[in-house]
Amino acid sequence: MEIDVLYFAWVRERIGLPRETVEVDGGTVLDLVNELAAGKTATRWPFLI
Repeated sequence: MEIDVLYFAWVRERIGLPRETVEVDGGTVLDLVNELAAGKTATRWPFLI
């Protein structure tokens, strides 16, 4: 599924993007966060928990 991710405040300031479109396989917010954390882009590091 393709979704638009909107970044606010702390995350947006650190990655320099207000939004991006991502392709996700999971169906929950936790699945999305895990996929973003596993990514290989600059958006990866704020999601490492």
